[in-house]
Amino acid sequence: MATLPSAREQVPGLPAPEELIACYAELSERDLSAVDWYVVMACFKLGIVLESTHARACAGRAPKDIGDLLHQTALDLFAGAQSWMSR
Repeated sequence: MATLPSAREQVPGLPAPEELIACYAELSERDLSAVDWYVVMACFKLGIVLESTHARACAGRAPKDIGDLLHQTALDLFAGAQSWMSR
C-alpha cells in the first residue's frame, strides 16, 4: 500500500510550518494572532474531505487501499490539529 507523509512529519525540502508562518508574517501586514486557529481549522476541513473518500471506499465505491490510506492521513491531520491546540 502507498504511504503519505504524516501530518506531523517534516517533508525533506519543504519548510517547517513555523518557517512558513514566519515568512508570511514578514511579508504580510496581516494580523496573525489567530494563525493557530486557522491551522487547526484547515486540518479539520481537509480531514473531513479525506474521510468522505474513506466512506466511499467502505461503501465499495472507491478502492479500499486508497480509502484506508486517506483515513489514516485524516487521523494524522486530526492528531496534528490537536497538538496545535495544545501549544
